[in-house]
Amino acid sequence: MQSEKETGRIGGTAEAESCKAQMRVRATKTAIDGHVFDSKHEADVCAELMLQQKAGLISKLQFHPTFVLIVNGIPVCKYTPDATFHDEKDELRVIDAKGFKKSRKTGKLLPRVDREFGIKRKLMQACFGLDVELR
Repeated sequence: MQSEKETGRIGGTAEAESCKAQMRVRATKTAIDGHVFDSKHEADVCAELMLQQKAGLISKLQFHPTFVLIVNGIPVCKYTPDATFHDEKDELRVIDAKGFKKSRKTGKLLPRVDREFGIKRKLMQACFGLDVELR
């Protein structure tokens, strides 16, 4: 029988999960105007929002605000989007910057989201009536 080194497999759940997390996240932290962002893409999206605020198109721009998601009086989890702001109609908008990948079947660009994000996105809709916009 071959050893773990020979097969290239990682034994143990914790080791496998750690390796998956390292392979999945290849983002470089980026700072703009004193704000630190988890990736260059996120920084670019937020820099665009900063310019829109300076131009007066949006207001009340916040980076990484935290929402407590409560269902039936029970705090279920917290969600921290990349940014929130008020648009020209003074409606609250929630933004999350996600990378995109090309679908093998259709060739369309699809956002890179995991199951946890999908659940939190639905909870934001259910708890606050807010749709999380992907950019």
